[in-house]
Amino acid sequence: MAQVAAGTTVGAGGVPGEGAQREVEGRSLAQVFWRRFRRDRFAIAGVTFIVLLILIAVFAGLFVTFLTHHPPDAQYLDIGTTSSGIPLGASSTFWFGHDQLGRDLFVRVLYGSRTSLLVAFVATGISVAIGIILGVVAGFYRGWVDVMISRAIDVMLSLPLLLLAIGLSAVCGASAKGCAIGPRPIQLHIQPGLPLVIGIIAFANWPYIARLIRGQVLSLREKEFVEAAYASGATNGRIMLREILPNIAMPIIVYSSLIIPGNILFEAALSYLGVGVQPTTPSWGAMISDATGLYQYAPWMMIYPGLFLFLTTLAFNLVGDGLRDALDPRTGR
Repeated sequence: MAQVAAGTTVGAGGVPGEGAQREVEGRSLAQVFWRRFRRDRFAIAGVTFIVLLILIAVFAGLFVTFLTHHPPDAQYLDIGTTSSGIPLGASSTFWFGHDQLGRDLFVRVLYGSRTSLLVAFVATGISVAIGIILGVVAGFYRGWVDVMISRAIDVMLSLPLLLLAIGLSAVCGASAKGCAIGPRPIQLHIQPGLPLVIGIIAFANWPYIARLIRGQVLSLREKEFVEAAYASGATNGRIMLREILPNIAMPIIVYSSLIIPGNILFEAALSYLGVGVQPTTPSWGAMISDATGLYQYAPWMMIYPGLFLFLTTLAFNLVGDGLRDALDPRTGR
């Protein structure tokens, strides 16, 4: 008896109907990923919020010019504060009210998104790059190379990074000229400001990524496709770049998306403690710190930057969870 392919319709006499046969089309990895990811409504909502926040950060100047015409550092003490120095609340021209210096809080919240996103992407990118390089090298070469890198990771993980970050920021931020670290021939000059904060956060995060990548590479190094690449005459560099690195892309993407909100909160914590970005640079953490002594009289100074900080970290967490589920083949969706 002739067998009929699955997915076809059978006409009279058992002959497949003309034009009724369905072709089974294969999906690429990108199509499978998008099919899974778009089913997660929370992740899609997170992506939507992040895209809007990026647009706000990039075009903050245009938004402010079009909506309020208030520069972020302009002080309106005569109309923004009472005679006793208490900030005034929201109005038709100052949507989020004023801060303790009479500045437009709405404008500073918009500009504060630039600080958070710069920290989110730049600091995460630097730490991921360092972690990938050291993790792949340690896991691939093993031996004394692995020992040296692994001990360096252990030392980094044993350091009180928050205290170290506070001390480094306080020392280098005390002077406008920054500070110099190391012996004179190879001194590293560190300037205060946002680059210092980004460097501290990247310095604090790379050991976690390097340890994760090292474990993945140790497992992949013994796989058959690596042995086949060796047999074909491929060099170590080619094997790491062409064979191993693509196979660890999924955990790198997922872990990177999950540490971004932590980096945003790290910057906010440093700014809250007064050792983050410079006072003239709008930062959600610094705004919350400024509100601690006035929250009984001006709660909006804490509510609006805190709300944006909460929504931003929540959005990145939702996207990270969605990426993890979409890229994990064990989900079976």
